[in-house]
Amino acid sequence: MCMMRRKKLRIKSFMSVKITLLTISIALCLYQESLGLTIKIGTLAPADSDWIKIINDIIIDTTKNSEVKFVLYTGGTMGDEDEMIRKIRIGQLHGGGFTTVGIKKTAHELGVLDIPMLFRNYDELDIVMNKFLSEFEKIYEKRGFKLLLLTEQGFSYFFTTRKDINGLKDLGKTRFWGWKEERVIQNVAKIFGTSPIFVLVPDVLAGLETGMVETFDVSPMGCIALQWCKIAKTVIDLPYRFEAGALIINLKTWESIPENVRNELERKFKENRKLISQKIREGNDSALKKIRDMGIKFVKPSQSEIDWFENQVKDRIWFSKDSEYPHELLRKLLDELEKIRKGS
Repeated sequence: MCMMRRKKLRIKSFMSVKITLLTISIALCLYQESLGLTIKIGTLAPADSDWIKIINDIIIDTTKNSEVKFVLYTGGTMGDEDEMIRKIRIGQLHGGGFTTVGIKKTAHELGVLDIPMLFRNYDELDIVMNKFLSEFEKIYEKRGFKLLLLTEQGFSYFFTTRKDINGLKDLGKTRFWGWKEERVIQNVAKIFGTSPIFVLVPDVLAGLETGMVETFDVSPMGCIALQWCKIAKTVIDLPYRFEAGALIINLKTWESIPENVRNELERKFKENRKLISQKIREGNDSALKKIRDMGIKFVKPSQSEIDWFENQVKDRIWFSKDSEYPHELLRKLLDELEKIRKGS
Protein backbone atom coordinates (compact mmCIF):
# COMPACT_ATOMS: atom_id res chain seq x y z
CA MET A 1 0.00 0.00 0.00
CA CYS A 2 2.82 2.42 0.94
CA MET A 3 4.52 1.70 -2.38
CA MET A 4 1.30 2.52 -4.23
CA ARG A 5 0.90 5.82 -2.32
CA ARG A 6 4.54 6.80 -3.07
CA LYS A 7 4.02 5.98 -6.76
CA LYS A 8 0.85 8.10 -6.88
CA LEU A 9 2.67 10.96 -5.15
CA ARG A 10 5.52 10.78 -7.70
CA ILE A 11 3.02 10.87 -10.58
CA LYS A 12 1.22 13.85 -9.05
CA SER A 13 4.55 15.61 -8.45
CA PHE A 14 5.64 14.94 -12.06
CA MET A 15 2.30 16.18 -13.43
CA SER A 16 2.52 19.28 -11.24
CA VAL A 17 6.01 20.10 -12.57
CA LYS A 18 4.86 19.45 -16.14
CA ILE A 19 1.84 21.74 -15.74
CA THR A 20 4.05 24.42 -14.14
CA LEU A 21 6.56 24.25 -17.04
CA LEU A 22 3.73 24.42 -19.57
CA THR A 23 2.30 27.46 -17.77
CA ILE A 24 5.71 29.19 -17.82
CA SER A 25 6.15 28.36 -21.53
CA ILE A 26 2.74 29.81 -22.40
CA ALA A 27 3.48 32.90 -20.31
CA LEU A 28 6.81 33.41 -22.11
CA CYS A 29 5.14 33.08 -25.51
CA LEU A 30 2.48 35.60 -24.54
CA TYR A 31 5.18 37.94 -23.20
CA GLN A 32 7.18 37.69 -26.43
CA GLU A 33 4.04 38.33 -28.47
CA SER A 34 3.32 41.40 -26.38
CA LEU A 35 6.82 42.68 -27.12
CA GLY A 36 6.44 42.01 -30.84
CA LEU A 37 9.05 40.59 -33.19
CA THR A 38 12.42 42.35 -33.43
CA ILE A 39 14.56 41.49 -36.44
CA LYS A 40 18.22 42.50 -36.27
CA ILE A 41 20.06 43.19 -39.52
CA GLY A 42 23.77 43.91 -39.81
CA THR A 43 25.61 45.58 -42.69
CA LEU A 44 28.86 47.35 -43.57
CA ALA A 45 26.90 50.02 -45.46
CA PRO A 46 27.03 53.46 -43.80
CA ALA A 47 23.82 54.74 -42.21
CA ASP A 48 23.69 57.74 -44.56
CA SER A 49 24.09 55.71 -47.78
CA ASP A 50 21.29 55.68 -50.36
CA TRP A 51 21.12 51.89 -50.03
CA ILE A 52 20.30 52.09 -46.32
CA LYS A 53 17.99 55.09 -46.64
CA ILE A 54 15.72 53.37 -49.19
CA ILE A 55 15.72 50.04 -47.32
CA ASN A 56 14.90 51.81 -44.08
CA ASP A 57 12.05 53.76 -45.70
CA ILE A 58 10.51 50.54 -47.08
CA ILE A 59 10.78 48.76 -43.74
CA ILE A 60 9.33 51.64 -41.72
CA ASP A 61 6.46 52.16 -44.16
CA THR A 62 5.58 48.45 -44.19
CA THR A 63 5.88 47.68 -40.47
CA LYS A 64 4.55 50.91 -38.92
CA ASN A 65 1.15 49.38 -38.08
CA SER A 66 2.47 45.96 -37.05
CA GLU A 67 4.33 44.54 -34.07
CA VAL A 68 7.32 43.72 -36.27
CA LYS A 69 10.37 45.87 -35.66
CA PHE A 70 13.60 45.94 -37.67
CA VAL A 71 16.87 47.17 -36.19
CA LEU A 72 19.62 47.99 -38.71
CA TYR A 73 23.19 47.84 -37.41
CA THR A 74 25.06 49.86 -40.05
CA GLY A 75 28.67 50.80 -40.72
CA GLY A 76 30.14 47.47 -39.60
CA THR A 77 29.09 47.91 -35.96
CA MET A 78 28.37 44.15 -35.89
CA GLY A 79 31.80 43.34 -37.30
CA ASP A 80 33.09 42.29 -40.69
CA GLU A 81 30.88 40.18 -42.95
CA ASP A 82 32.42 36.94 -41.64
CA GLU A 83 31.50 37.99 -38.13
CA MET A 84 27.97 39.00 -39.12
CA ILE A 85 27.40 35.64 -40.83
CA ARG A 86 28.62 33.88 -37.68
CA LYS A 87 26.18 35.95 -35.60
CA ILE A 88 23.32 35.01 -37.93
CA ARG A 89 24.21 31.33 -37.51
CA ILE A 90 24.02 31.58 -33.71
CA GLY A 91 20.96 33.84 -33.65
CA GLN A 92 22.52 37.14 -32.52
CA LEU A 93 21.51 38.60 -35.88
CA HIS A 94 18.63 37.55 -38.12
CA GLY A 95 19.93 38.82 -41.44
CA GLY A 96 22.34 41.06 -43.22
CA GLY A 97 22.92 43.46 -46.04
CA PHE A 98 25.95 41.96 -47.76
CA THR A 99 28.52 42.81 -50.37
CA THR A 100 29.85 40.27 -52.85
CA VAL A 101 32.00 38.61 -50.16
CA GLY A 102 29.07 37.99 -47.82
CA ILE A 103 26.88 36.88 -50.72
CA LYS A 104 29.41 34.23 -51.77
CA LYS A 105 29.71 32.96 -48.20
CA THR A 106 25.96 32.56 -47.76
CA ALA A 107 25.19 31.30 -51.29
CA HIS A 108 28.43 30.47 -53.12
CA GLU A 109 26.60 29.91 -56.42
CA LEU A 110 25.97 33.67 -56.71
CA GLY A 111 29.72 34.16 -56.97
CA VAL A 112 29.04 33.87 -60.69
CA LEU A 113 27.98 37.55 -60.63
CA ASP A 114 31.40 38.54 -59.29
CA ILE A 115 33.44 37.30 -62.25
CA PRO A 116 35.76 40.01 -63.65
CA MET A 117 35.11 41.27 -67.17
CA LEU A 118 31.77 39.44 -67.41
CA PHE A 119 29.35 42.35 -67.86
CA ARG A 120 30.14 45.20 -70.24
CA ASN A 121 27.40 47.60 -69.21
CA TYR A 122 24.27 48.08 -67.10
CA ASP A 123 21.93 47.04 -69.93
CA GLU A 124 23.45 43.56 -69.99
CA LEU A 125 23.39 43.41 -66.23
CA ASP A 126 19.71 44.36 -65.95
CA ILE A 127 18.58 41.74 -68.47
CA VAL A 128 20.57 38.96 -66.79
CA MET A 129 19.52 39.93 -63.25
CA ASN A 130 15.84 40.04 -64.23
CA LYS A 131 15.98 36.70 -66.01
CA PHE A 132 17.84 34.80 -63.28
CA LEU A 133 16.39 36.46 -60.16
CA SER A 134 13.92 33.66 -59.39
CA GLU A 135 16.73 31.10 -59.75
CA PHE A 136 18.90 33.08 -57.34
CA GLU A 137 16.00 33.25 -54.85
CA LYS A 138 15.63 29.45 -54.97
CA ILE A 139 19.37 29.03 -54.37
CA TYR A 140 19.11 31.17 -51.24
CA GLU A 141 16.08 29.25 -49.99
CA LYS A 142 18.10 26.02 -50.21
CA ARG A 143 20.72 27.74 -48.04
CA GLY A 144 18.10 28.66 -45.41
CA PHE A 145 17.68 32.33 -46.31
CA LYS A 146 15.08 34.60 -47.84
CA LEU A 147 16.62 36.77 -50.56
CA LEU A 148 14.63 39.92 -49.96
CA LEU A 149 16.64 42.19 -52.23
CA LEU A 150 19.31 41.61 -54.86
CA THR A 151 20.72 44.84 -56.18
CA GLU A 152 24.20 46.28 -56.56
CA GLN A 153 27.05 48.36 -55.25
CA GLY A 154 28.21 49.15 -58.74
CA PHE A 155 31.28 48.25 -60.77
CA SER A 156 34.67 48.05 -59.08
CA TYR A 157 37.74 49.99 -60.14
CA PHE A 158 41.38 49.55 -59.12
CA PHE A 159 42.57 52.36 -56.83
CA THR A 160 46.12 52.76 -55.57
CA THR A 161 48.08 55.07 -53.28
CA ARG A 162 50.93 55.06 -55.79
CA LYS A 163 51.42 58.01 -58.14
CA ASP A 164 53.74 56.10 -60.47
CA ILE A 165 51.02 53.83 -61.91
CA ASN A 166 50.44 54.47 -65.61
CA GLY A 167 48.72 51.27 -66.75
CA LEU A 168 47.08 48.03 -65.69
CA LYS A 169 50.29 46.00 -65.66
CA ASP A 170 51.95 48.52 -63.31
CA LEU A 171 49.62 47.29 -60.53
CA GLY A 172 51.84 44.22 -60.25
CA LYS A 173 54.47 46.23 -58.39
CA THR A 174 52.01 47.32 -55.68
CA ARG A 175 50.70 45.69 -52.50
CA PHE A 176 47.17 44.40 -53.19
CA TRP A 177 44.48 44.32 -50.53
CA GLY A 178 42.19 41.34 -50.27
CA TRP A 179 39.52 39.95 -47.99
CA LYS A 180 40.51 36.64 -46.41
CA GLU A 181 39.50 33.62 -48.53
CA GLU A 182 38.37 35.96 -51.35
CA ARG A 183 39.44 33.84 -54.31
CA VAL A 184 38.71 36.27 -57.13
CA ILE A 185 41.09 38.95 -55.88
CA GLN A 186 43.72 36.27 -55.17
CA ASN A 187 43.52 35.15 -58.80
CA VAL A 188 43.44 38.73 -60.09
CA ALA A 189 46.57 39.52 -58.07
CA LYS A 190 48.28 36.44 -59.56
CA ILE A 191 47.55 37.74 -63.06
CA PHE A 192 49.53 40.84 -62.12
CA GLY A 193 52.29 38.70 -60.62
CA THR A 194 51.66 39.46 -56.97
CA SER A 195 49.69 38.19 -53.94
CA PRO A 196 47.09 40.02 -51.83
CA ILE A 197 47.59 41.13 -48.24
CA PHE A 198 44.54 40.15 -46.19
CA VAL A 199 43.08 42.90 -44.00
CA LEU A 200 39.59 43.23 -42.53
CA VAL A 201 37.49 46.03 -44.03
CA PRO A 202 37.51 48.21 -40.86
CA ASP A 203 41.33 48.03 -40.85
CA VAL A 204 41.95 48.85 -44.53
CA LEU A 205 42.11 52.61 -43.94
CA ALA A 206 44.89 52.16 -41.38
CA GLY A 207 46.63 49.74 -43.76
CA LEU A 208 46.55 52.34 -46.53
CA GLU A 209 47.83 55.05 -44.19
CA THR A 210 50.80 52.94 -43.10
CA GLY A 211 51.56 51.62 -46.58
CA MET A 212 50.87 48.01 -45.61
CA VAL A 213 48.48 47.90 -48.57
CA GLU A 214 48.63 50.15 -51.63
CA THR A 215 46.02 48.87 -54.12
CA PHE A 216 42.37 47.99 -53.58
CA ASP A 217 39.31 47.46 -55.74
CA VAL A 218 35.97 48.96 -54.80
CA SER A 219 33.08 50.91 -56.29
CA PRO A 220 33.53 54.71 -56.48
CA MET A 221 30.77 55.23 -53.92
CA GLY A 222 32.40 52.69 -51.61
CA CYS A 223 35.75 54.45 -51.98
CA ILE A 224 34.21 57.74 -50.86
CA ALA A 225 32.05 56.27 -48.07
CA LEU A 226 34.90 54.26 -46.55
CA GLN A 227 37.24 57.30 -46.84
CA TRP A 228 39.83 55.24 -48.73
CA CYS A 229 39.83 57.83 -51.52
CA LYS A 230 41.40 60.35 -49.15
CA ILE A 231 44.62 58.37 -49.51
CA ALA A 232 44.31 57.07 -53.10
CA LYS A 233 46.42 58.83 -55.72
CA THR A 234 45.54 56.89 -58.90
CA VAL A 235 42.54 55.03 -60.31
CA ILE A 236 42.54 52.70 -63.30
CA ASP A 237 39.63 53.93 -65.41
CA LEU A 238 38.20 50.47 -66.12
CA PRO A 239 34.99 49.23 -64.42
CA TYR A 240 36.24 45.65 -64.43
CA ARG A 241 34.09 43.79 -61.94
CA PHE A 242 30.43 43.97 -60.92
CA GLU A 243 29.67 44.12 -57.21
CA ALA A 244 26.29 42.83 -56.14
CA GLY A 245 24.49 43.79 -52.96
CA ALA A 246 21.95 41.60 -51.17
CA LEU A 247 19.57 41.83 -48.24
CA ILE A 248 18.89 38.39 -46.77
CA ILE A 249 16.96 37.15 -43.72
CA ASN A 250 17.16 33.79 -42.01
CA LEU A 251 14.29 31.74 -43.45
CA LYS A 252 12.88 30.72 -40.04
CA THR A 253 12.84 34.35 -38.93
CA TRP A 254 11.23 35.37 -42.22
CA GLU A 255 8.48 32.79 -41.79
CA SER A 256 7.80 34.05 -38.25
CA ILE A 257 6.77 37.45 -39.65
CA PRO A 258 2.99 37.75 -40.09
CA GLU A 259 2.03 36.75 -43.64
CA ASN A 260 0.48 40.11 -44.55
CA VAL A 261 3.68 41.95 -43.50
CA ARG A 262 5.85 39.42 -45.37
CA ASN A 263 3.87 39.82 -48.55
CA GLU A 264 3.99 43.61 -48.35
CA LEU A 265 7.74 43.67 -47.67
CA GLU A 266 8.42 41.35 -50.59
CA ARG A 267 6.19 43.37 -52.91
CA LYS A 268 7.76 46.71 -52.00
CA PHE A 269 11.32 45.47 -52.30
CA LYS A 270 10.61 44.01 -55.75
CA GLU A 271 8.88 47.22 -56.83
CA ASN A 272 11.78 49.34 -55.59
CA ARG A 273 14.68 47.16 -56.80
CA LYS A 274 15.02 49.19 -59.99
CA LEU A 275 14.84 52.48 -58.05
CA ILE A 276 17.50 51.29 -55.59
CA SER A 277 19.80 50.27 -58.44
CA GLN A 278 19.22 53.62 -60.17
CA LYS A 279 20.04 55.54 -56.98
CA ILE A 280 23.25 53.54 -56.56
CA ARG A 281 24.26 54.19 -60.18
CA GLU A 282 23.63 57.89 -59.75
CA GLY A 283 25.63 57.77 -56.52
CA ASN A 284 28.55 56.10 -58.26
CA ASP A 285 28.47 58.63 -61.11
CA SER A 286 28.51 61.42 -58.55
CA ALA A 287 31.33 59.70 -56.62
CA LEU A 288 33.44 59.41 -59.79
CA LYS A 289 33.06 63.15 -60.37
CA LYS A 290 34.01 63.83 -56.76
CA ILE A 291 37.08 61.59 -57.10
CA ARG A 292 38.18 63.60 -60.17
CA ASP A 293 37.63 66.82 -58.24
CA MET A 294 39.86 65.45 -55.44
CA GLY A 295 42.74 65.44 -57.91
CA ILE A 296 43.13 61.67 -58.12
CA LYS A 297 44.81 60.68 -61.38
CA PHE A 298 42.67 58.70 -63.83
CA VAL A 299 44.63 56.26 -65.99
CA LYS A 300 42.84 54.91 -69.07
CA PRO A 301 44.34 51.53 -70.03
CA SER A 302 45.21 50.94 -73.66
CA GLN A 303 43.00 48.56 -75.63
CA SER A 304 45.90 46.09 -75.85
CA GLU A 305 46.17 46.08 -72.04
CA ILE A 306 42.41 45.57 -71.66
CA ASP A 307 42.50 42.71 -74.17
CA TRP A 308 45.46 41.13 -72.33
CA PHE A 309 43.70 41.40 -68.97
CA GLU A 310 40.38 40.08 -70.30
CA ASN A 311 42.06 37.08 -71.91
CA GLN A 312 43.98 36.35 -68.71
CA VAL A 313 40.77 36.52 -66.68
CA LYS A 314 38.92 34.19 -69.05
CA ASP A 315 41.77 31.67 -69.10
CA ARG A 316 42.61 31.70 -65.39
CA ILE A 317 39.39 32.62 -63.56
CA TRP A 318 36.15 31.98 -65.44
CA PHE A 319 36.22 28.17 -65.48
CA SER A 320 38.98 27.54 -62.94
CA LYS A 321 38.83 24.34 -60.88
CA ASP A 322 38.65 26.26 -57.59
CA SER A 323 35.71 28.46 -58.62
CA GLU A 324 32.94 28.67 -56.03
CA TYR A 325 30.10 28.82 -58.52
CA PRO A 326 28.85 25.96 -60.72
CA HIS A 327 30.27 26.20 -64.23
CA GLU A 328 26.89 25.27 -65.65
CA LEU A 329 25.40 28.45 -64.18
CA LEU A 330 28.19 30.51 -65.74
CA ARG A 331 27.50 28.91 -69.12
CA LYS A 332 23.83 29.86 -68.81
CA LEU A 333 24.78 33.49 -68.10
CA LEU A 334 27.25 33.53 -71.00
CA ASP A 335 24.60 32.12 -73.35
CA GLU A 336 22.25 34.91 -72.30
CA LEU A 337 24.94 37.55 -72.76
CA GLU A 338 25.74 36.21 -76.23
CA LYS A 339 22.07 36.58 -77.20
CA ILE A 340 22.05 40.16 -75.88
CA ARG A 341 25.20 41.07 -77.80
CA LYS A 342 23.81 39.58 -81.00
CA GLY A 343 20.68 41.66 -80.53
CA SER A 344 18.39 38.67 -79.97
